[in-house]
Amino acid sequence: MTAPIAPEPVSRLRTTKPDQLVATNLCLPPDPEQPGRQFIVDHAFAPGLVTLVTPYAASAKSLLRTLALRAAPLSGCLQFGPLDLLTLSPAEAGLWRRETLRIVSPEMNIPPAHRVLQHIQVATAEHEPMAAVPRALDLLDRFDLGRRVGTKVGQLAAGSAEAVGIAAALCILPRILLIDDVTRHMGAQLAGRVMLAVRHQARKRGMIVIAASTDRVVEDFADARIATDA
Repeated sequence: MTAPIAPEPVSRLRTTKPDQLVATNLCLPPDPEQPGRQFIVDHAFAPGLVTLVTPYAASAKSLLRTLALRAAPLSGCLQFGPLDLLTLSPAEAGLWRRETLRIVSPEMNIPPAHRVLQHIQVATAEHEPMAAVPRALDLLDRFDLGRRVGTKVGQLAAGSAEAVGIAAALCILPRILLIDDVTRHMGAQLAGRVMLAVRHQARKRGMIVIAASTDRVVEDFADARIATDA
């Protein structure tokens, strides 16, 4: 009699429902501009909401890096659903980032020779491109960039290139989106379109959005705020 085949274990890094990202007494790495001061974050980032981090400074950027598991806090806890993120090995942290999170910033380093559609295809190659690419093209239409899919990224205005980066990140449906001052070079109209799409995605998918910015448009779309200088 043939023994039944045991089911493959489900990765403990995957979750089946929207989860909160909870920072408890999270002491950030020292701010080079204020080496004698500690920044402690104690906040539950809820699915479906846009949280604004103020002020936009080294401490805000440090928080985003810490939440993305790219910098280690001095102390505290960071929980995503059932996962204690600070106990993950470097390999597990990398896998968790790929499956769960995207961070977008003006320093995204999109190759300037890549055409817009080419960049979208590369960015979604590991994330169901048959569905992700059409989602990205729809977003580009919403950003009034649908006619620029054949344009080299280096020929776009800085704000338009940032919008392409946002479209690439959103179209793979991340569970957590970190925005590092990404509307810096956008005008108010484009920034409003981008943030409307971000908030819609957050509401529809239960995505957690955390944005560090001084842009008034981003502030207008924020549901909650935390301060890293409190």
